[in-house]
Amino acid sequence: MTIATVGMSPLDLFDQLIALQRELTEDIVLDDGRHGAQGVQFWEDIIPPRTTDNSNTPFIYQYFHAGADDGESSTCTIGHCIGTYSPDLDGWRDAKHIAFRIREELLRRRQVGKYRLLLAGDHRLTWRCIEQLTVENRTYPLHYMELLSTWQIAGAAPLYDEGVEACL
Repeated sequence: MTIATVGMSPLDLFDQLIALQRELTEDIVLDDGRHGAQGVQFWEDIIPPRTTDNSNTPFIYQYFHAGADDGESSTCTIGHCIGTYSPDLDGWRDAKHIAFRIREELLRRRQVGKYRLLLAGDHRLTWRCIEQLTVENRTYPLHYMELLSTWQIAGAAPLYDEGVEACL
């Protein structure tokens, strides 16, 4: 059973970001000469296991990094991890190419659906590269890049009237 996503929730934002990334990467296909042409795979909240079928396939996995509510506004930080298991010397470029394509589009749009990318104050679109992530029983290096984006989302409305003193 799946619970429906409502309004301006973090899950709705999560789904809209996955849809945007699918749109941005639909033209990317890699052929390693062994498994045929393969497009970008999407994983939600887990890093994909390496198999012989995805040894050179780029992947994106997205996860919830953090959230904050301060009574006036709410934010949600989403992690976008882009990587590939690749025996090729240029495998690292595939992950970076996809990550920078997503980064550039987020900076250009600054809004996805009803959600606004926050880029002021303490909020940044951050990125970091991890060239050789250690994965148990790996045969090929895992080339990996992470983007963190913080979004303004709607907070829950209080159930009480802030202008009325509480009775004890």
